[in-house]
Amino acid sequence: MIGKFLFSLFAATATFLGLSAGAVTTSQNIDIIVTHGAPLTTFTFVNNTGNTLPAGSPVSFGQAFRYGDIMPGSYPLIRDAATHVALPGQQWDEISSWRENGGNSSWRHAVWAAWLPKSLANGATYSVEFVPAAGSYSQSSHQALSALCSGPAAHDLKIHLTDVRNQNDTVRDSGDATFRLCDNIANVGRDAPRHLRAGNVYDEYQVNGMFVYTSGHKDPLLYAQCNVDIFTKASDGVSAGDIRHVCHVINAFMNVAAGSTGNAGNPGPAGFANDPQAVSYRPEFLDGSTVVMDWSGLDATINSAANPVVPAGSVGCYQGLASYCMNVPSSVGTNAWYFGMPVRTSCSATCVAGLSKDTIYYVYPSSVVGSNDVNAPQYVTLSLLPKSDAYASLIANSQGTGTTGFSFRVQHYHWEAWQTLDWSGQDNWSPFGATT
Repeated sequence: MIGKFLFSLFAATATFLGLSAGAVTTSQNIDIIVTHGAPLTTFTFVNNTGNTLPAGSPVSFGQAFRYGDIMPGSYPLIRDAATHVALPGQQWDEISSWRENGGNSSWRHAVWAAWLPKSLANGATYSVEFVPAAGSYSQSSHQALSALCSGPAAHDLKIHLTDVRNQNDTVRDSGDATFRLCDNIANVGRDAPRHLRAGNVYDEYQVNGMFVYTSGHKDPLLYAQCNVDIFTKASDGVSAGDIRHVCHVINAFMNVAAGSTGNAGNPGPAGFANDPQAVSYRPEFLDGSTVVMDWSGLDATINSAANPVVPAGSVGCYQGLASYCMNVPSSVGTNAWYFGMPVRTSCSATCVAGLSKDTIYYVYPSSVVGSNDVNAPQYVTLSLLPKSDAYASLIANSQGTGTTGFSFRVQHYHWEAWQTLDWSGQDNWSPFGATT
């Protein structure tokens, strides 16, 4: 039986082979599915800069993850959502994990950065996808803080304050103070720089220090903290490129008695007379000798011949706030005067509206309260107090003579801070080889 079975099987096989040899050749398309690893999610953003972003431009966003998506021993790989190719330059920072109440320590939220693999026109979108990858995430520093102050990518960044005055309006020290970042990159102790982020896309540092007057004295009240990102060029993955920066100016540094010599060991400057207190000044941000940001757009000159004072009830002049308002023609758009904004007066002859020269006043737009026209921000009232009410208004029925100038000021109260940002709130960039 066994021999017969084998013979029969051999004969059937030979018959099959013979039939195949004489058959007509045919073809059939067979779909092949290539898997790239299922993405956890995708992220799409739009270029709204108003310019084309060239290939290699760094972009940075935040990304949240579901509980358990990225477990310890894995990390999210960033890929082009269309091609599924990993982006050549990518970096994760500020990684937070689920640890509360016995959590599994999976990733919860992080900030990612990457180089664009292609140019992106204004208004165009680009999508990435996040895919779990095995291994522990790690990065190394590519740019030292010294790259900010020497070499082809250097930028001499400074915050310059002029007309610095005490709360009683007397000039503070020499009245001219500067915080220069490059003078503070070698600080030690409490003022030492901090390395906040590191990777192949950029390194971030916090540079801290004090304002120094032209007299050489350090101001015991004012303190600066600047976060500076030094980006690595995508072209070679090594050289320093563009710089991104935002600074905080803080009036909260003073903790010694007025006129004293400082804390034990003299880690800080002596207090000035009557400190701590509010101070006023006019700020600007410079890259070298170039002013790259100031607030001069909020300055204004009022011509008395144009009859700028109008009675309450006029268009834009809310009668519940004041008896009279002043028309400031330049107070429109991004230069619109805002609630509580300090301005200092200068008068060529008789000040408009009965105001006094060389005095700080606080602005209150009268068109944005009550039932008046919010599209008429030119109409304002002024006060000697940072408080809005009808009884504090100082606009009188007097057109004055000549011109009256209003110069923007920062009124910096104790325990408060402000950032070196313009009206858009976007971070500042200093491109490689340029001061813009």
